[in-house]
Amino acid sequence: ARDISQKIRSSLYARMQSGKYIGSFAPYGYRKSSSKHGQLEWDQQAAIVVQRIFAWASAGKTPAQIACKLEKEQYCTPLEYRRLGSLLHSPMRQFHWQAGTVRKLLNNPCYMGMLVQGRTQKISFKAKQSKAVPKERWHICEQTHKAIVSQEMYTRVQRMLASRCRMHP
Repeated sequence: ARDISQKIRSSLYARMQSGKYIGSFAPYGYRKSSSKHGQLEWDQQAAIVVQRIFAWASAGKTPAQIACKLEKEQYCTPLEYRRLGSLLHSPMRQFHWQAGTVRKLLNNPCYMGMLVQGRTQKISFKAKQSKAVPKERWHICEQTHKAIVSQEMYTRVQRMLASRCRMHP
């Protein structure tokens, strides 16, 4: 089992290095390509919502305000969207948009066409727990798929989010 685990891990690292997406689920706004294995392509409905989220954030709205706006307009959360496959007016609205969900979307470099993978690593093939990997060992590949937002908008939103953070004493 240990040998097979090592072989699988090295195969995943090789795919990461070549710019292939290895995650189980595509990020909100994308879907896994059915024609090209390991590639992401736009999910037109969700990509429009992601663009609106970034536009609101670059206009100065906080993640909490954006979450309220998404809730008011009755967009499904990313989890609901993945389960149901629809965006608006879900009959089984179980989840509500959280500011943390919006912040996570805004901090994801995937939306500017960059893949960042290998952020965590399993402790052992026996354990389900994972540990964080230092930033220097992350696998970063640029321009692996079509970006939903421009790099300028992404960096502008990142600067705004960083300026809003509270410093703890």
